[in-house]
Amino acid sequence: METNKMREQFEAAYVEEMAAYCGQDIRRRAKANLEWRQENGDYRDPMVRLAYWAWQASREALVVELPARQVYESHADTSSFKDGFNRCHTESRDLIEAQGLKVAP
Repeated sequence: METNKMREQFEAAYVEEMAAYCGQDIRRRAKANLEWRQENGDYRDPMVRLAYWAWQASREALVVELPARQVYESHADTSSFKDGFNRCHTESRDLIEAQGLKVAP
């Protein structure tokens, strides 16, 4: 699952790693490599494309486990605490998935 946030994180990390490995002068070239794209949006540079594939695969392997949502036994059991917990659960899931990570259950 690719997200814009995932791509932004990869590109920032790629530029920082290239600068750390090759020196600060490489930043402009590293950014240009990221902008050099095929019509379908893939990176043209095979090493950048491979690095992005590995980045995505590493994110696919991560799964964040959230506690189970609260199940109501009866209508009288619907406390504001459980309502708040379930809203927070849904919002947390959405935010984590927006980072390109999986959430269980």
